[in-house]
Amino acid sequence: MPRGNLSAYSNVTSATTQTPADATAPTAPTNLAATAVSATQVTVGWTASSDNVGVIGYRVERCTGAGCSSFQQVGTPSGAAFTDVTLSPSTAYSYRARAVDAAGNLSGYSNVASATTQSGPSTAGLVAAYNFDEAGGSTLLDISGTVNTGAISGATWTSAGKMAEL
Repeated sequence: MPRGNLSAYSNVTSATTQTPADATAPTAPTNLAATAVSATQVTVGWTASSDNVGVIGYRVERCTGAGCSSFQQVGTPSGAAFTDVTLSPSTAYSYRARAVDAAGNLSGYSNVASATTQSGPSTAGLVAAYNFDEAGGSTLLDISGTVNTGAISGATWTSAGKMAEL
């Protein structure tokens, strides 16, 4: 009987099977609530969603006016809260949210919550607040919530501090 000659063994290799694609959507956010905190800001919060792999963020949508139905995305927070700024005074806004996971799966929508921003500023309170950190341009953003945008001229913007001489 002939005997075959055997070669040396080949090099060793290995492979890892791929993880199946995540096709499970997160649960929908629950208990969504909206609260007007000023004439130009509404804070929205909800109970966080869960997912088999993990929720990476949320998509918050808003519509304007009582009984509105045309929602537009206004934020993508990573946590279960969002503050909507630069709104109009005395205006009704409705919000809804949905979760997204790392695979891009979207949950169903949360409940819709509404809030009406407060009326415009009164003369008894803060009129404007400027932090001068725009880093350029001639417009100063009002951070007081009263939307009294300021104008500045003759300023030299630098990255060394936030002091300004007026």
